[in-house]
Amino acid sequence: MNNIWHKASIKKGIGLGEKIGFPTINLSPIPKQVEHGVYSCEVEIDDYIYKGVMHIGPKSIGTNNKDEIFCEIHLLDFNKNINNK
Repeated sequence: MNNIWHKASIKKGIGLGEKIGFPTINLSPIPKQVEHGVYSCEVEIDDYIYKGVMHIGPKSIGTNNKDEIFCEIHLLDFNKNINNK
């Protein structure tokens, strides 16, 4: 497994995932060295490592621009507000 360290900031989304009980973190910039797909991942926030699921690629819902590429992560067992990190 490749470890790809990527420093990114959270980009505020429209909150659709949270509305359906599956909140995600939208990252910017998007890691360019990763193929589009779904991956397991680890995210460090405030010196703690969280496990999550990451999707890189176009969104199928919540946007009119189907060509725009997004990086979204759903953290497991996580319920903190981190929009300004």
